[in-house]
Amino acid sequence: MNKNTNNQPSYILNSIQFNQYWESPSGMFSNVNDVAAGYFDGDTLLDVACYTWTTVGTFYIYEQVPSKPDSFAVVYQYNKVENGAFGPVNFGDSDGDGQIEIITADFSTLCRLYIFECTGNNTYFSRETQNTLTLSGASEQARFIHFSDMNKNGKKEIVIGRSASVVPTSTTIRFWEQTGTIGTNTYTNLYTYSGGMYLFGKSGVGDSDNDGWDELFITYGSTGTLAINISRIEYDSATNVFMFRTTPITKIGFPCSYYIADINNDGIKELIMAASSRGAATFILSATGSNSYNVIDSLMEPQDNNSMLCLDVRKLTGDNYPSIVSGSFNGRVYVYTYNGTNFIKQFEKTDLPSGAIRKISWADIDRKNGFAFQNGNTVRLFKRDTPLGISPITENPGRFSLEQNYPNPFNPVTRIKFDLKNSSNVILSVYDIGGKKIITLLNDFKNAGTHFVDFDGTGLSSGIYYYKICVDGFQESRKMVLTK
Repeated sequence: MNKNTNNQPSYILNSIQFNQYWESPSGMFSNVNDVAAGYFDGDTLLDVACYTWTTVGTFYIYEQVPSKPDSFAVVYQYNKVENGAFGPVNFGDSDGDGQIEIITADFSTLCRLYIFECTGNNTYFSRETQNTLTLSGASEQARFIHFSDMNKNGKKEIVIGRSASVVPTSTTIRFWEQTGTIGTNTYTNLYTYSGGMYLFGKSGVGDSDNDGWDELFITYGSTGTLAINISRIEYDSATNVFMFRTTPITKIGFPCSYYIADINNDGIKELIMAASSRGAATFILSATGSNSYNVIDSLMEPQDNNSMLCLDVRKLTGDNYPSIVSGSFNGRVYVYTYNGTNFIKQFEKTDLPSGAIRKISWADIDRKNGFAFQNGNTVRLFKRDTPLGISPITENPGRFSLEQNYPNPFNPVTRIKFDLKNSSNVILSVYDIGGKKIITLLNDFKNAGTHFVDFDGTGLSSGIYYYKICVDGFQESRKMVLTK
């Protein structure tokens, strides 16, 4: 059942946790369509890989300047000899040699993969694969690259998807596994899928049905219409072949990106999906059988009246639940957690310059939790500067109490303070003047001490509202006034 809909408010526990750490200088890129941030060469300086999306592509690796960590300089540059832009970029140990490779692909034309590996001191060795690795229809363009040991044989496959958006639409997905000596470019094609639909956005890899085998989820549908299918490829251990499966599901709009994680700490992985559905949307789904899924919950951003294009999930340092970071077609960034009952909006950035965010990912920015993304012609890094979640003060107040919100009146965000004399399960809810529950802000176990919760009244009308706490037999309510 969907508990969050367009006419219900989102709410924020702490409204400012991430600050921009770095943005690429103006004019550095003519167009950026993908970015990856990590520690590619094993040192303590952050590396950023990206490319220009032009007629003749250029691939860059930037690294932090040691004397000025919030600045980056180019340490490697690769210029394509042939015409054609670069496509998606990803990184990981694809050949089992213990070193990180950064892999990108031709967006079109040659259909080659380009593999870059650091050999020390910011020196990168490049390998171009033969075009047969990604060869497909002449009008198809590279959409994603993944690494995963899909068939559980101890070797990771490079999975690349290409698609044509023009009529007739088409898609080709190939699974390549290295079969030669480690560090060479000898690959065997394990599986090829060809179809007549279109890869709209980003894919995702993970074990959503908790059977021990990863699935490749693809955003697969017809252009101009809303897809109502979940499409995926999974290795069938009984028959030793890869299988393409499609699950019809309603009321989810057009899937744009997938991630698989145990989002609510119940020991079972869920499928998290970014989508376009009456506005930018996030869905959480659970597998209910061998080929069926159920929508557990969803959150709409109706003010963001386009697609939620991409997302990534990670449990951040010191937090109870994994965090979802997502980017929209309108160039907005959101961070949510989900506690099994409610979405909790932890952060949003809505004033960036226009430009679709097509990929966003968690990264250790300056050895702190952060995220990297592209926004129009700019690469941006944001770093977490304050903890997510409810901020506790550890001193024991010796009593239960609910304090007056501040500010009051408020528009649209106010802070609610409460004290716990001992560790207890806390329920904190907001009601309208008629006694109808608007939202449950908190239903969770909290340690003794002073706590704060921020309530966001965006989407509500001006008027009088009440908030009520129930904890260990203690109940108290207070009045607050929303003015717009």
